[in-house]
Amino acid sequence: MITHALRATLRLSLMMLAASAAMPEAQAGTSGAVTHDDVQAYLTAKGMGMARAAEREGVPGPFHALAMAHELALSPQQLTQTRAVFNRMEAQSSQIGRQIIEQERRLDQLLNDPLSTARSREQALQRVGQLHRELRQAHQDAHESQRAILTPEQLARYRSLRAQAAAVAARPTSVLQAAGDTDR
Repeated sequence: MITHALRATLRLSLMMLAASAAMPEAQAGTSGAVTHDDVQAYLTAKGMGMARAAEREGVPGPFHALAMAHELALSPQQLTQTRAVFNRMEAQSSQIGRQIIEQERRLDQLLNDPLSTARSREQALQRVGQLHRELRQAHQDAHESQRAILTPEQLARYRSLRAQAAAVAARPTSVLQAAGDTDR
């Protein structure tokens, strides 16, 4: 089920992609600190490792909980709550992401402007840092909200499934091919 917010984010992403393809790289804002991949991640509210601490502790974000809803045996109520957490996180993250893109581009402009002041560059850099903190907090809050939705058994199941996936991913390709797994 694609939410209204996800559809809007996807439309915005496609528009940004089309616009960036039509502009030279420097005008698209990919010449400095913000790459094309960063722009896409910010606009689509990708985690980008913003809640690694929660993941290390085995606490899924709403995206992973929804992706593993069957394996975690989420109840209808848990699904509804998880979707609400996801939608809230997605809306916050994409809004902050757009601000980060704008501020990173402003910072690039200031760094390339010989008439800019050290104070204006410092203020722009502080604003970028503040926005990154806000983005990280939005993702961390989503993981904490998800923790409250899941039972201890579901959290344990999630940890087990993630550990299994990590073990498979860590195997050398030759071992996987010998086992008949040629999808890598």
